[in-house]
This record gives sequence, C-alpha cells and structure tokens, in this order.
Amino acid sequence: MPIALKLLQIQENDDSVTIYCGLTFSGNYTQFSGGVGGDTLDFTTIAGVGTANGRIFAPVTAVLYGTITGINGYVFGFQPGNLLNNNIVTLWTTATTQASNGAYPAGVTGDLFIVGEFCFSKFF
Repeated sequence: MPIALKLLQIQENDDSVTIYCGLTFSGNYTQFSGGVGGDTLDFTTIAGVGTANGRIFAPVTAVLYGTITGINGYVFGFQPGNLLNNNIVTLWTTATTQASNGAYPAGVTGDLFIVGEFCFSKFF
C-alpha cells in the first residue's frame, strides 16, 4: 500500500472523534486526467487499532475532514471520500505546482514527520 498509516492518538468529544496518524509514503504518485492527481488513503487499515492510552479507533462513518503536514516543504491536500477506503491525498511541490507522475520524491518518502489529523462523526 502506497500510504501507510500509524495511529498516534485518538481524541473524542461529544459528537466527533479526531485521530492523529503518522503517514509513510511509498510507491508512485499519479496525476489523474485533468491535471489533478492523488493517492488513496485507506482508514480500514487502522480500524480496530488501539493507542498506548487504551483507546481503540472504531469509525462509524467516513471521514469528515482532514489535514496533512510534513516538514520538507511539500504541500499535502486531503479530499474525503464517501467510504473509509476511498480518500484522496494530493501532493504539491509548491502551492500551485502538483507533483509529477512517478516515484514519490525523496523529500516525501524520507520525511519521518508527516502527520495527519482526521475528524470522524460519532453518529451515522
């Protein structure tokens, strides 16, 4: 799988659950037709996984929204899907230039500090 998730933390409030994950990129980045690209982010790979404080990620809906940040200057976009397994991550070398087709740049695959924050509803 091109984007691996490692569950770091779970925070809950009355109506939502926010998870924090480390993201590790491998494989290739693909631009879709029309110039917009992306790679699939699949949350089913961490469903049922627990954290050090005993919380377990048990999503009941698709993700509502999310953000992804790293430290090597790349800009990550996140487009929620309608299921847990069809979310899209886009990669930009600058705010206006999308990454090219091909292997992920070393600045992405070597970035050990790419973190995503994703919010899920507690209700159906």
